[in-house]
Amino acid sequence: MKANQVEWEKVYSDDSIFHKNEFPSELIIQFVRRNYTSKIVPENRGGVKALDIGCGWGNNLKFVKQDGFDVFGIDFSVSAIESLKSNFGDKVVVGDISNMPFENKYFEFCFDKSAIQHNIKEDIPKIHEEIFRILKPNGKFFSTMLVEGSNGFITGYLNEEELKDSLKKFKEIKIDYITRTENNGRDKLTAYIIEATK
Repeated sequence: MKANQVEWEKVYSDDSIFHKNEFPSELIIQFVRRNYTSKIVPENRGGVKALDIGCGWGNNLKFVKQDGFDVFGIDFSVSAIESLKSNFGDKVVVGDISNMPFENKYFEFCFDKSAIQHNIKEDIPKIHEEIFRILKPNGKFFSTMLVEGSNGFITGYLNEEELKDSLKKFKEIKIDYITRTENNGRDKLTAYIIEATK
């Protein structure tokens, strides 16, 4: 078992509410609504497959399902996936995101709210290649990853050149940044906001 898997299994099997988010990420909402919900009529959304990479407690999964899409989730925490089975059945799986159990060209879009960053740096390009493999042509990938700062977990940091190289198979890559502070401005967290099109 990888060290990062041990960390996250501990988080999700613990009785605390730490990282057991109920509400979807504002960034995921914006990405999905801008690119899919606003462009696809409700009766056609059920045929659009989406994947939440590192779905955790399912806050973003629930939102995408509520918007009518055929959403799947993968996480390496057994506890997190077990908590989602009653709502998502076999559409949520325990697995390694660098070797996912999905067919080639299966998803219209994939999204990651800061899960990929919690891998060692050397594994991140393999994960991006897997995402490219499972996306349909013209499919989109959305991700947030720390550039600087720490949230206390194993984190693989890529500079912008390394990130672009890791995503080089994608035909279009957009990279923006978001910064916030914690602890009354003492700690600064800066993250990439990534949107890539196959």
